[in-house]
Order: sequence, then C-alpha cells, then structure tokens
Amino acid sequence: MTESTFPSIRRSRDADLELIRNWLFGQPPEIESLKANWSLTRQAHLDGDLWVYEDLGNKSPIAYFWGGLNTTSSIIDIQHGWRRKGIGRQIVLYLEHRSCVEGNSLLEIECAPESSEGFWKKMGFETVSTRGKLIARKALEIWHDLSSSAEVVGVEVRFYPNEVKWKKDTPAFIKYDLLGAKRQDESIQLSRQVGYFHQYEDDLIAEVVVSGHCIYKDKLRYQRARELGFVDCGAGFTLDVLIPPDLVMLEA
Repeated sequence: MTESTFPSIRRSRDADLELIRNWLFGQPPEIESLKANWSLTRQAHLDGDLWVYEDLGNKSPIAYFWGGLNTTSSIIDIQHGWRRKGIGRQIVLYLEHRSCVEGNSLLEIECAPESSEGFWKKMGFETVSTRGKLIARKALEIWHDLSSSAEVVGVEVRFYPNEVKWKKDTPAFIKYDLLGAKRQDESIQLSRQVGYFHQYEDDLIAEVVVSGHCIYKDKLRYQRARELGFVDCGAGFTLDVLIPPDLVMLEA
C-alpha cells in the first residue's frame, strides 16, 4: 500500500476551507455537525495539517480530517450526503498507512459522537471508557527485517498493570516472544515493534527479558525505561530497538 493508493486524499487548499465552512454551518440542525470545532479546523489548515477527501469528478472536498489516529485530538468529518459510501473507511486506512510509515503502531481516537463506536469496531478497533470519554484503540503490526543479521537472540517483552509490583501472579496485558538482532553498537533490533496503550488510571509496567535474563521490570514512566529504548508515542509506549544497560545482564 502506497500514497498512490489514495488518489482522492490531498492536503487542503484555501478554497477548500470556505467550502467546508459552508457545509458545516449550512446543515439543518437535526444533522450532527462538527461546526463547534471550526476554529480548530481552520487552524489545522493554516498549520498545513488539514486534509481533504475530494470528489474526483469536480475536485471539491466531500470529507476532511486533521490530526491522526495516535491522539484523541483529531477529527474526521464527512459531508452528510456522502456518508455510508465507504469514504470514512478509506480515510482510516490512509491514516493507518501513514501511521505505519511514521513508525507508530498504536492508534487511539475519541469516539465523538459516541454513536461512531460501531464504525470504529467495524474497522477493527476496540473501545474502552476512560476519564469520561469513549476511546477507540487498535494496535498495528510493524515488522523489521533481520535477514542480514549475524547474531540473533530471543527477546521477551511483557506489559503489566501496576499491581504486579505487589501481586506477582498478575497476568500481563500482552506479551511478545520474538527475535532480536544484535548490532555493532550492542543495541538489539527487534523483529517487530512492540507496545501497549497508556493506562490513564494506573502506571504501566514493562518487563524485558533477553536470552533468558531479565534486564528490566519497572514503570515505563521512569527515565531508565527511556534509556532502554521505550518511546512514549502519545497513545502508549513502543519499542523497536533495545539498548541494554551494559553488556552484563542484570536481574530485576
């Protein structure tokens, strides 16, 4: 899948902004509208972050979006007469593709209005309620080629709720058993990106095991986790390249 797979999607132009404003503020009151976010949509255009889905016949926008699927601060809106025609699906597929290209496998968006929950579930997202909001989440797969690597080691990464600190038999949210390739600087390239979503009401714990030796089991918000290679991507924490603390494997 490449950018050319989505010929109807392009960055917004000045003329698009007026057309979008006219349809937002010209809709009957019984039709759900995102006109309350107009100032943010306008600013997104000025910042170069507003994208449109155009009718290839007359080149006019029939949907727009800004932000991405890695933050709850984003919008996807489709002109009323063009809804239920697969346009929303195409926009989400485009945003998933863009997220993979940018190296981010964790997707998160607010279901607003909440009536959009069914759409997100059809797109393979799961929904959770947190802090009074309904959030749709999905984890993509981003793989890395290790075929040219001379030395490959086994790596295990597990993500837990904070209670594992005092309740040792707490099950992991998710666990990865994968391969990693040692590089010349002793860092380890994982065969795929691993990650898990923020737990807003709790601290997220990660456990990292290399060749049977535990090198970390603690909170991801600690600086040491960043030094190991964990990245806060907005929706959660991800890891592509593991940077062991030293050449001696330390037990947690």
